Amino acid sequence: VNENTKPKFTQLAYISISGDSVKTSVPDTVKMWENDTLVVTFTLDDLDDDTLTYSVTADSSELKLIVEDFSVTVTPIEMQVTFIPQQFWRKTSKIKLSASDGQVNGITRNNDTTFVMNVKHVPRPHYRLSLGQNPSFTRYYELMVTDTAKTAKNLDMYIYRDGSLPVGAVKMKALELNTWVGNFEFDTTADYSFEMKGDGLVGDTTVYDTATHALARASGPWRAESYDGGFTVISTAANVVPFDKPFMIVDSLLFP
Repeated sequence: VNENTKPKFTQLAYISISGDSVKTSVPDTVKMWENDTLVVTFTLDDLDDDTLTYSVTADSSELKLIVEDFSVTVTPIEMQVTFIPQQFWRKTSKIKLSASDGQVNGITRNNDTTFVMNVKHVPRPHYRLSLGQNPSFTRYYELMVTDTAKTAKNLDMYIYRDGSLPVGAVKMKALELNTWVGNFEFDTTADYSFEMKGDGLVGDTTVYDTATHALARASGPWRAESYDGGFTVISTAANVVPFDKPFMIVDSLLFP
């Protein structure tokens, strides 16, 4: 994935088929992305220059094929087939190519061969949240969200406190491709959850994360842990901080 655009496989794959078996040449597998369209060009050739009929079929109804004509009288000639998978369908389908130049001595000469069309999954956005606390105004945080999959086109951020109580939306500004920043004022006595939603190059995604407020005490030892209990901060002595200071511990799953 580059520059926030869907990656492309080769748009024109050249495949030679013929009514004479010695002229058939196809790859084992052709690849394309889900929700995309791929045009494959077949070169038709017939050694004895008879009328050549052909067909291209898929073994899956989820893969639509658009074929030009079905019979030619002059070869070699190029013929295009358009492959269009159903929305969000991403599997493989066996494609059968059939060519025939009619009967010779009472026997129909057919040339059948197959290849696999592999419709590949396009990664969905994968948002990762980081928080930065203002050292002077401890209720204010900077939120930075990065899409590590590099496929997100946008981002909406919503914050909830103490489980499910809606607090509001955060205005997130695009910093660069796949990165957004915003600011928010928090109540330092509450726990928070974050909902990140966005559209990808294909489909959309929603990611949830949590954070817990803790209090670092100047007068003695203290202990704090993340909302899920997977990350713990322990102070075993006094004066680790110059004064009592609230801070936020993110869900341990946010750590790489």
